[in-house]
Amino acid sequence: MAFTSRFVCKSVGDIPTIEEIRYKINEREVVWSEEREGLKLESWIYLYEDLIVHGKEKFLEGTVFHQHLFMIPDYERKGRNLEEKTQTIRKTSKVKFWLSSNPGIVLFSSAKNGEFFGRKVLSDAIFGEEDKILPVTFDIRKIEEDYRNTLWTHSFRDRNGNIKKGQHYGDQIANDPMYGQTAGAPKNFVGVLSSVTNSPLKVRINRNGVITIFSDLNEPNELQTVFNIVDEFLPYSILQRRIRNF
Repeated sequence: MAFTSRFVCKSVGDIPTIEEIRYKINEREVVWSEEREGLKLESWIYLYEDLIVHGKEKFLEGTVFHQHLFMIPDYERKGRNLEEKTQTIRKTSKVKFWLSSNPGIVLFSSAKNGEFFGRKVLSDAIFGEEDKILPVTFDIRKIEEDYRNTLWTHSFRDRNGNIKKGQHYGDQIANDPMYGQTAGAPKNFVGVLSSVTNSPLKVRINRNGVITIFSDLNEPNELQTVFNIVDEFLPYSILQRRIRNF
């Protein structure tokens, strides 16, 4: 099944307009730069030329590039013996993003890279500080309660009893007696039906800020739909300050 997965972040406080953000990003050819172990490392942002416009909403699309040190294993032959070594190389990673200035939502194509460097480089480019764009954490328990009738999957962990963890899949699984046996256990994600589209779409919400839409949406034409679904679950989110060095 095709799907669209996004790592959800939100700006702290007011965010500039899309036009102002574009200007700020384009003004800085390199967002971050330093030399480590004789290698020059940089972070920069590539913006797509055209704004994405849906009605009155404007979205910015681009890619964050970030260079960092990466250790790779290597071997050196000493006669018939081998000596294991490591080499340090420069690796360039990237992550795509979509930004809405109202209400300051940023979606990344990867949670790993979005958290590792994407949100911090983008925050630095826009605000001059790396902690102005933060990831969200979703209240899975509350979503489960409010969308109980459309629940189609969930994970559970730390359950009392012989079965400690697992996952359930199905249709309206909250009506199945088996659901009652795991309903009280902590959950990492739940899958429910979104109510913002004419034809309800299956959506999985992870505690760590990732929303997955189980549909192959044709972006950028359906980018507004992606943001509408994210907006639907934002009331169940809180900002998390997880500041780490590059």
